[in-house]
Order: sequence, then structure tokens, then C-alpha cells
Amino acid sequence: MKRIIFVDLSPYRGGAEISLEKLINTLVEDFDIKVLVADKDIWNFHKDVKVEEIPVRKETLLLKKGLKNLILFLQAIMDVLKMIDLTSDTIISNTFKSHILVFSYKLKYRNFRWIIFERDMYENGMIKVLKRLIYIFSYRTVFNSNFLKTRYGLKNGKVLYNIVDRVQESEKDFKTFLYFGDPTYEKGYDRIFEVFEKIKSFMNDAKLIVITKKAGFFGKENEEKYNFKEVVFKNYEEIESVLLTASFLLFFNRRTETFSRVVAESMAFGVIPLLLKGNGMDDYVRTGFNGLVFERYDPEVIAKKFFDFYNKENLNKISINCQKVVLKHFSNRKIKEDFKSLL
Repeated sequence: MKRIIFVDLSPYRGGAEISLEKLINTLVEDFDIKVLVADKDIWNFHKDVKVEEIPVRKETLLLKKGLKNLILFLQAIMDVLKMIDLTSDTIISNTFKSHILVFSYKLKYRNFRWIIFERDMYENGMIKVLKRLIYIFSYRTVFNSNFLKTRYGLKNGKVLYNIVDRVQESEKDFKTFLYFGDPTYEKGYDRIFEVFEKIKSFMNDAKLIVITKKAGFFGKENEEKYNFKEVVFKNYEEIESVLLTASFLLFFNRRTETFSRVVAESMAFGVIPLLLKGNGMDDYVRTGFNGLVFERYDPEVIAKKFFDFYNKENLNKISINCQKVVLKHFSNRKIKEDFKSLL
């Protein structure tokens, strides 16, 4: 079988790592796969996947993307390159620091095909230019949304969506709202409470379920600012039962967030997404068909448009359409065939 090496240097498990893990576990039947990672413990690969841990300090991996820190990172990985086996016809890097490691290896050993998985918006002009220079040395750059591909402006870029591997039927009350995902600035979690307050003023029996990783994860300042008596907090172990009962996903991310697994995973359970235009999610979410997309973030306008949508649309049909879109775009079979076409 053809051998492929994947590289991911993330010291923590996020959406990019979950997406890569699902892809690798789907491909292992067809390829001889080796994965180089920073921490084996955060992964759950198929038993036939070969996993090697790269000896890089966590502090080095967490350096922010700046010129000085980039130089420090390059110094740290020069010795690492001598210690790891990257012998393969095809190497795929996932996330920025993984790109830098493989790029350094490419400068010395050019005889392999390098595919870049790009999942992030560039933070500034310097990073954009640096990435574009790196891409010149790659065989192909693969984006997780058409939005991201367009923003980088690469003519030979390809789009490969993340795998969402299960669709689950469920009953909806169309009164229960949901937010889950890390409470980060990029994901706009603070906006969820602002919008829900507006919705509650129109819809007294609405309720909001927030999935958290640990108690107090959303901060004391938000607990004081918003009336959390109207919000139910649950942990990640309960996420499937919540997805089975929730009707609407509130997700008002900022510009730096791109494709989010949260949206597609919710749709797989028939949860209708309410989100902002752009950033990749509206590649596959269309107002009135499988969700509601807003032009900009304005809590008052969002609440009013939602109630117009709520009163006029066939919500059961839209919920079913959410699941149909997931099966069409994000199934294991579809993504596996798309990946093979890249090779």
C-alpha cells in the first residue's frame, strides 16, 4: 500500500485534530499511515495507524506566530529533524507549526510530495506572506472551506471538508437553543448570551443549553452580566443527549474562525444553525433551506429575523434538510473519495 505520513504538532486536542483523526481512521484501510504528533495521549487512532511522538517542548509549540518566535521555533526543530523518520512519497502537514517543520525538511530533502492542510485564517500580513511563500514548495494546499480558499487566493487550492461520520434522527421542540465549543473570542461565545436575551424577550418559553468543559468555564463576569437562571449548563459527556433535544444552534463567530465542526456536527442531529455570513459555514448553510444566515452581528436584527423565520418556515423540513446536507458533503465515503482524488 502507498505510505502517507501526517504531521500535527498541536499539544492539545481541538477541531483540527479531531478532523484529522477522523480522516486518518477512515483512510487506514487503503493506505499505510504513519502520524508524527507532539503528544500521543490526545489522539485516538485506529490500531493499524503507526504513531510517533516528536520530542518538542510544549512551551516551544505554544509560541505565538511572530518573527522572533518563528526563529526560536526553527532553532528548536533543527535537531528534531535528525531524530524522526519522514521517509515517504507523500507527507501531509496539519496546522501552521507542522507546515514549518515539513517545509524545513523539504528544503533539504526535496524528493517527496507535500500536501498542506490549511484550516486557519492568517492573523496578519506577515503570516499571510510567509504562508504563501511556503505554499510554493508544496504539491497542493487543501482548505476546509471555499471561503478560506478564496481568501488565500490560490488557483490550485482544493477544498476537503471535515468528516462528520454519523446522522442521528431526533425529535425537536423548536424552543431549545444550544451553544457548544470553546469559549474563545474567535467563536464569539459572549455573543450567544446577548442574542439569547433578545430572543427571550419575544419567546418566553425559550431555553438555552450551554455545553462546557468544566464549571465556571464562561467566566464570572458573564455570570454577573447575564441572567444565567435561564441557561442550563451541561458537560461534554452529555453532548449527544443535548444534540438529540436541541433545535437551534447559536454560533456567531468572528472573522478569524473558519470552518467549525460544531455547525456540521449539530446539523447531523437535525439542529438548525443560526450563524453569520462568511467564514466557511455558509458554504453549506442556506437561509430557508437548512438554516438561517445573518449578514452581520446585530442582536436586535438577529432576533427579529429569527422570529420571522420561526413563524414562516417549515422547521421540521429544515431540520431534515440539515441532515441531508451532512450526508451529501461530510460522509466518510464522500471525503475518502475526495482525498483519493487529491493524490
